[in-house]
Amino acid sequence: MVNGVLIHDLSKVQLDTLYGLTFGQFYIYVSHHGSLQAWAIFTRALASVSCLYFLMLTVPFTEILQTLRYLRFPVLLTDLLLLMYRFIFILLNTANEIWTAQNSRGGYRTWRSWMKSLAILIGQLLQRTLQRYSQFSLGLEARGFVGEFKVWHPRRYHPQTRYIIEAICGCIGLIGLEFWRNA
Repeated sequence: MVNGVLIHDLSKVQLDTLYGLTFGQFYIYVSHHGSLQAWAIFTRALASVSCLYFLMLTVPFTEILQTLRYLRFPVLLTDLLLLMYRFIFILLNTANEIWTAQNSRGGYRTWRSWMKSLAILIGQLLQRTLQRYSQFSLGLEARGFVGEFKVWHPRRYHPQTRYIIEAICGCIGLIGLEFWRNA
């Protein structure tokens, strides 16, 4: 989006320039073509993040893990995802307990006490999270864990014909719109 050329090459980029400044022997400018590319990348990234949030907020995590295992993702990756998902909630719970205790003792009254309390919270959070991780590891060893985590799945999903037809029609429609837009 932002480009630079030598002053004597200015005529080559004059038509693509939206705005530019001269710095010594260089001309720094905002490209029209680059702006269009940046906008396309931004909208695609926004759409991708929206789809990811929709998936993460509507589908239970065990279903996502089951699907990844069905698609033959490495067991190591699915187990790491499961552990990270579990430890996010442990971390949030621990932080909430420490913050509540500090807040009830007046730890966030002034700017100085707020900063001091925040530093203590971060230190305690690290220490307690490592302790809980150690307890979790000992619990796994005591149960004889040697392989992968098994996640209980209540039922096997059997897709209905109606939903399959709707999904295929939707995909065909989106592909058709994409070809129509590019034509």
